[in-house]
Amino acid sequence: MNPPSAARTASPVIGGAPKGYRRSDERIQEDINDQLTQHGDIDATEIMVKVSSGVLTLTGTVEDRSAKRIAEDLAESVSGVQEVQNQLKVSALHGGNGSNKQNESQTTSSSSSSKR
Repeated sequence: MNPPSAARTASPVIGGAPKGYRRSDERIQEDINDQLTQHGDIDATEIMVKVSSGVLTLTGTVEDRSAKRIAEDLAESVSGVQEVQNQLKVSALHGGNGSNKQNESQTTSSSSSSKR
């Protein structure tokens, strides 16, 4: 019986892609769509995903800030993503308290400044 070679017993190297390899935008988009669909803490029905040259953009609305953060974390975890642009809005109907307060203050200050 021959002893196993050092090459066969060494731990595998993960994370190094072949030179010049770039994951296709379509595969990235499919992966993030699958992850968003399967995640138990997000209702992804109002999330839109666009990928261009490895830059993943999330748009649409989510129920609360937690869902917005989870969606961004999932996007960043997908292999091949170079950058995530999280443009998700928190729905005013569900958990957008912070968002609404900010919008109200902007409206108030813009109203104030226009009256001057």
